[in-house]
Amino acid sequence: MLFGATGIVLLALVAIVLEDAFRQIEVIDTSGPLAQATSAIGDAADAMAGFGTSIGEAERSATSAATTSRNASATATRLADSMSLSFFGAQPFLPLAQSFRQQATDLDAMAKDLDGLGAALHQNESDISRLRADLADLHSRLGSSGVPLPLGMLRLLIGLVLLWLAVPAIASLAFGTWLLRANARGA
Repeated sequence: MLFGATGIVLLALVAIVLEDAFRQIEVIDTSGPLAQATSAIGDAADAMAGFGTSIGEAERSATSAATTSRNASATATRLADSMSLSFFGAQPFLPLAQSFRQQATDLDAMAKDLDGLGAALHQNESDISRLRADLADLHSRLGSSGVPLPLGMLRLLIGLVLLWLAVPAIASLAFGTWLLRANARGA
């Protein structure tokens, strides 16, 4: 009889704990904060895709500008060489040639800076692409991690399991009571 009473008390405690757990699950179910977080992560993944595209375009622009700067530097160097001509020992275009040489040096330095910028933008584009993939994966996992059964159905199933477990406890209690009464009549 003590076995049956203990079983019924334990099942009642489990039912109380499970009811509290169900209330907490309802709070984070798909209509609450989890859905909002999932949506925000999806939006962030979409934004990263657009940002990655912009970074890629900036990288191509920086690379193109570096090439243009290098070409302009070569042209300025050729102009400086052309203006360094000597006419009867005089170099009338020498100050202009020196300006073109300085401009060629500046353009070459700018091309190197733009190459560095292009390389940094390429790395950023790769990082953003990985971040976007991670966010998309997280969004997918959060979107599919909702409660697999409706909570009402889950409550019903657990209630039936608890009822099934209560049967031996109730049977033990009834059998123990019957034995006590049978012993009391026989004594």
